[in-house]
Amino acid sequence: MSIKNKRFIYMQEPDDREPLNTSRMKQFSGEDAVEARGLYAEQERFKVSGKLFMMCNNLPAINSMDRGTWRRVRLIPFESKFVNPGDKELGQPNVFLKDMNLNSKLKR
Repeated sequence: MSIKNKRFIYMQEPDDREPLNTSRMKQFSGEDAVEARGLYAEQERFKVSGKLFMMCNNLPAINSMDRGTWRRVRLIPFESKFVNPGDKELGQPNVFLKDMNLNSKLKR
């Protein structure tokens, strides 16, 4: 139920030996309703309204070659790295100073 009415849905990176579960991805990104229940709650049907995101270091294997799968997959490289003041990588391309107050800014 943690995905109900959410706009951003984070998926765990699959194990290195496991291919991406494309049927589950299609189920959550399609128009069909899914069934789930919260802890100590009744089963419920709802449409997933958010976008699925999977952050991973290595791209998982995608064994399905159909158009429906590849229509749903987008690679978005996040090339920036944020480091503490004084870090030896600071000054290199795509390396930036970490905002130490970011958590408090986001809580507003």
